[in-house]
Amino acid sequence: WVPLWLTIASEATPPESSGWATGIATAIQSIGGLAGPPLFGFIVKMRQSFDPALLFLLIMNFITIASIGFLKSLNKKEVSSSIYSGE
Repeated sequence: WVPLWLTIASEATPPESSGWATGIATAIQSIGGLAGPPLFGFIVKMRQSFDPALLFLLIMNFITIASIGFLKSLNKKEVSSSIYSGE
């Protein structure tokens, strides 16, 4: 998933911001990879069930998908405004 995530992050932003977007995506992925498993285990231990932890993962995935969609919509607006302004 990491190569796909990095590709989407760089394509969803303007070319001059693709390095910044890739860096932020890598930082978020690294933090999630480090904090995710202990957090998942903590939720399972506190709730004595896998269901709340899996629900947490589902919510995080939806947030990720929504943020990618938001980035793509920002990029489309920027591209269309530069077309109309003649840049």
